Amino acid sequence: MIVIWRQGIKRETRWKFWHHLFTILWYNTKAYAQYLSTCAHNEHFLEYRQIVREQIESQLAAYLAQGPEKPYSPTPEKSEVKTEAVVG
Repeated sequence: MIVIWRQGIKRETRWKFWHHLFTILWYNTKAYAQYLSTCAHNEHFLEYRQIVREQIESQLAAYLAQGPEKPYSPTPEKSEVKTEAVVG
């Protein structure tokens, strides 16, 4: 199972994972499936967060590379009078 591999072996927080899992198994056996499900959701969102972060950082770098933004100043438009023929 990916959750056990990533959170129970690979991560630096593995001791917390095993501590919480064994505590749940000892005191509240019915909740272990919910705990593993929550850990799986966490894995998904950690991965998703990294993807979004990289996209935002690349977009921000591209935006900053454009240089300073010029302030908006509206230009006065010439008013044109349009005449239309009325056919009746």
